[in-house]
Amino acid sequence: MISAASGKYGDLTISSKGPIARASVGPEHKGHPFFSGGLFTPRDSYAMHVIEDPSEVKFKTWSPFESRKHFMYQLELIKNNVFYIGNHFVNMSPFFTYALIIGTLALFPVAFFLNRLSSEKKFLYLWFITTFSIYCSGFLLITARSPRRFYAPMILFLFLAFHFVDELIAAFKRITPERRVKLLTAYLLLMVVPAFALKPGIHFVNSIKSIIASDQVNPYEEIAEQINTVPFPSPYAIIRSSQKPHTDVYIAYYLRKQLLGRPLAGDIEGITQELKEAQVRSLLVFDNLELSERLKKDDRYVLLADKKFSRDSRYMNARNIQIDQIEKWDKEINVFQLK
Repeated sequence: MISAASGKYGDLTISSKGPIARASVGPEHKGHPFFSGGLFTPRDSYAMHVIEDPSEVKFKTWSPFESRKHFMYQLELIKNNVFYIGNHFVNMSPFFTYALIIGTLALFPVAFFLNRLSSEKKFLYLWFITTFSIYCSGFLLITARSPRRFYAPMILFLFLAFHFVDELIAAFKRITPERRVKLLTAYLLLMVVPAFALKPGIHFVNSIKSIIASDQVNPYEEIAEQINTVPFPSPYAIIRSSQKPHTDVYIAYYLRKQLLGRPLAGDIEGITQELKEAQVRSLLVFDNLELSERLKKDDRYVLLADKKFSRDSRYMNARNIQIDQIEKWDKEINVFQLK
């Protein structure tokens, strides 16, 4: 993978994501610049959006040592990420509950006090702490979002929890009769197994209920299918205000054509200049009747189609509506081609 990436970019490249992620959470960027407006041509002609490989996008770099303001911003970022990671391990983990976390932590001192700390155990505990610290520290300075990033250490924590249960049983074997040890083992299994199964079980039941109770619908795919009935040339740009810019990529995925983004300008002259500089061939205007009427009168544009979308109440029950903070859906679109 390193050889392939290095061959593509012309120098030794382990990953292009780190510097980009670092810059995107800066005090001035507040996210990827291509989601703040502007047209960006992807590096590869077959890419649907620059997000597939943003290595050539110019990001404003920053350092916590540039000023006191930046330093305090970095400390605030670290604090937020620490709380976010902790929250991931409890609230957003598909494995854990509060009771399981507290119970496992409570076994730590018992295992240390009742059992001899061998060199193998020292290595195991040191390895776990080091692995967890190194893995999570990579997110502290940048951003810690999405629970799936922490599934690997979560699984390690599961194994560690069972290890301490085994250590506790071994300790009691030396100080209690065998019959009591068997009872204790059965008791621990009755406590630990449901603790591990509780959270996944709840998620599974809720998923089944959701599947049964609600229609499975992909609004972006259905909107794209309606747009795809209009043959328009690629690459294209979008003017759309009903939803956040990153949701444009969802529609672009199903349109199967190269999207360059949203123009920054608000007037026709500025928009046209941006489109020509980026060699955009089509413009999709969502829910902007005033601008669409002006574009229809402009000789530089050809109206290919105007379509009204069916207002489907199912869309408000679709997945990721809460995550994308969607309050309303697109009502109509005007498709223009730039001469």
